[in-house]
Amino acid sequence: MTDKKKKTLDSDQKEYEAVVNTRKRKFHRFRLWLWKHRYKVIIVYFVITIGFTSNNTLVDAFHNYMEIKRIEANIQKSKDQLDEINKQINLLKNDPDALERVARERYLMKRENEDIFQFKEDIKNEDIK
Repeated sequence: MTDKKKKTLDSDQKEYEAVVNTRKRKFHRFRLWLWKHRYKVIIVYFVITIGFTSNNTLVDAFHNYMEIKRIEANIQKSKDQLDEINKQINLLKNDPDALERVARERYLMKRENEDIFQFKEDIKNEDIK
C-alpha cells in the first residue's frame, strides 16, 4: 500500500473510533441518568401501561364519565318535563276554566249557540307549534 492510502485508512479508523467513543459516552451517561431516576421511570412506565393499554384505560374512564354526565342531564330534563306535566294535570283537575280553555283551543269545542271562526293564519300557526 501506498502512504496516501495508509493515511486515509488511519484517518478513517480514527474517525470511526471517535464516533464509537462518542456513542459509548452518550450511552454511559444515559445509563447513569436512568439509574439515578429509576423509580420515576418505573412509575411512569406503569402509569402508561395501566393507563393506556389495560382493559380499563383512562381514556375509557373519561368517555364513561362524559356519558354519565350526559345521561344525568337527560334524567334531569325528563324530571323537569314530568313536573310541568303534573302541574298541568293538577290545574286541569282543579280549575274548570282551565279545562274549558284547553277544550276550546285544542279540540275546537264550543258552547251551544256559539259559532267558531278559524282563520287560515291561525291554523298554520297551530301546525308550526
